[in-house]
Amino acid sequence: MKTNLTWKYYLIPLIYILLTAGFINLHFSELGGRAVHAELGPIAVEYYQKGSGRGSVRDLRLDIAGFKADLSEGVMMRDPGGRNARMEIQSVSLTRDRLRLTMSDGGSLDFRTGFTLRGGPRVDEGERGVAVAYRPAPDSEQGLSPLLELSTPPSAELSAPLPGLPLLRMEDTEQELLLAFSEPAESEGQRLVVSFDGATKPAFAELKEVFMSGNESESSERIVPGFVLEIGPDLQDVDGDPLRYWFFGQTSGLSGAQLESRLDGLVQRMLRAWQAGEFDSGAAALSAIVDLRVGAGTNIDLESGLLASLAEESRDSASWRGAVYTGDILEAHEQYIDQEREFLDRVRRILGEGDRSERARFFAQQVREPDYPELVSAIVFAGDEDALELLDAALVELDAPELTRLEGAAAAGVFVAAVEALRDYAHRLGGAQAAARESFPAVLTHIQKVSSGLFFLSGTDTGGESESIGMVDTLVQLRLGRALIDYAGLGGPEIAEELGLALMDSIVDVAVDGAVVRGQFVLRENQLRPREVFLASEELFPFLIPERDYYPRVVDLAPQLGENIRVWSGAGRIGGNQLSNGYEISFDFPADEESFVVVRGVENIESVELYGMPWSGDRRFQNYSVGGWYYQEDTKTLYIKFRHRDREEEIRITG
Repeated sequence: MKTNLTWKYYLIPLIYILLTAGFINLHFSELGGRAVHAELGPIAVEYYQKGSGRGSVRDLRLDIAGFKADLSEGVMMRDPGGRNARMEIQSVSLTRDRLRLTMSDGGSLDFRTGFTLRGGPRVDEGERGVAVAYRPAPDSEQGLSPLLELSTPPSAELSAPLPGLPLLRMEDTEQELLLAFSEPAESEGQRLVVSFDGATKPAFAELKEVFMSGNESESSERIVPGFVLEIGPDLQDVDGDPLRYWFFGQTSGLSGAQLESRLDGLVQRMLRAWQAGEFDSGAAALSAIVDLRVGAGTNIDLESGLLASLAEESRDSASWRGAVYTGDILEAHEQYIDQEREFLDRVRRILGEGDRSERARFFAQQVREPDYPELVSAIVFAGDEDALELLDAALVELDAPELTRLEGAAAAGVFVAAVEALRDYAHRLGGAQAAARESFPAVLTHIQKVSSGLFFLSGTDTGGESESIGMVDTLVQLRLGRALIDYAGLGGPEIAEELGLALMDSIVDVAVDGAVVRGQFVLRENQLRPREVFLASEELFPFLIPERDYYPRVVDLAPQLGENIRVWSGAGRIGGNQLSNGYEISFDFPADEESFVVVRGVENIESVELYGMPWSGDRRFQNYSVGGWYYQEDTKTLYIKFRHRDREEEIRITG
């Protein structure tokens, strides 16, 4: 008897038929394809190629000097909204020194061999370096950028020469590598993710030059640097310091003595230009300041009574700085208070109420302006504790990721303020040390090497021109250079001093000619083009001279006196001692010269001694040839005039 078979009895044969057909189809589909393995110096690539067009390249894997990348599913692309998607690799091409992976939208990842970390020249033997960049398609979607995920060798150890700077050192049993990234790479265990977002910092501008070399016909705007990897860098001549190797190669930098000798010569040239009538600010008092400072520290003789002889002719134009030598200190201080009030209102408003972008612009503006005393000193001298707390909080809250996003002048402004606080007022601003440490790498990313020995801080506001051009600001660079030198002396890395010296020497070399100082330059394609912006020479002196002896400055005597005493003076050395019933303050100044002093924070006065004897106060003290003093009780301010009989004079205050 026959029975009908159910469908289940046909299922197994049907599966066999389908599998057989699938294997046959797969076999025929592979006909004409081939497995490819190629090497280009330290790069090895393997993939399967069949025909051309979409889907023709499969299973692509890279090995770059031990770093492996699996691109079998294509290249990960990120859109401006942060969404990721894979894009197929459509073709692979190799030339003598280049591997190009072209994607389905026409963009490509380019790998070039034969370059050192410093960008060139080519290394014909050994091919020590690999440079990687992204070339967007001409009509590609705006903001689309690749992410390249690399896995490091299991035995490798990755370390950052300076946390926050996109520079890594890799060491294993077989080789040593240095990697410089356009932007910080995401690192987790043995995994690195490199981004190509086009925001190349000036310090890494040479990465783009690597890819432009020999390709003049290709637009530089179409090149987005990723990273440069150098195999076995020769660090012997730089004491094994990768950071110094990155900035200086194997050359020796300028010494501090060499720079200070150059600056002394510059100060003397400016002084001669003033004395010859070539300077037009009516600042005879300021020329006297320079003459005094140079005379005290160099071979130029300081004429007895020089300042007194200039005091009368410059009395009408006495400035806040000049008044400490020429008199009218009361009037100059009243004018300063008006400006100080506006300054403090702005500090409290921006640092207390402004958002982070406003605070960044504030620091950028402060470092660009020739205001003196500088930011922290001005707030300390004002005695405004609220403004000081706001400044301390603003410096502390800027973390490393945020600092790396700041433009050049803003990063420099934060660092300069932090170093000023650390150098002179660490007892008042607890966040100064952390702020200097965190902002140091951010500043370094904006230092661009233009040619041998010439370094410039770039990426500052261009005033309407393209940000990619870059702007070099003379005053910003001088301030940053001096701050870097000071930071090294305060326990910062040695490289800080070398970079500070290089920055100051570079800008002085191009910006200063006698009494004429160029204030700004446009930096384009490693060429400086001056703008029609000029600085008055006296605006540079606080940052040219290494020690501000005999230059007007704020001195905080709170640590010595236990009271909130702040001094404005041009004396060489200023010191304080506590007494059982008060305190004394000493001032070092050339004998037979006059100096004028402002002391703030004096709560009350019972008696004053000058020249070792009791001395009565009088508002007309400035007119007395022997010296005198005057006290304003409502502002807690003491004004003093010294006629220096001896080099060191003291004022003793009881109260």
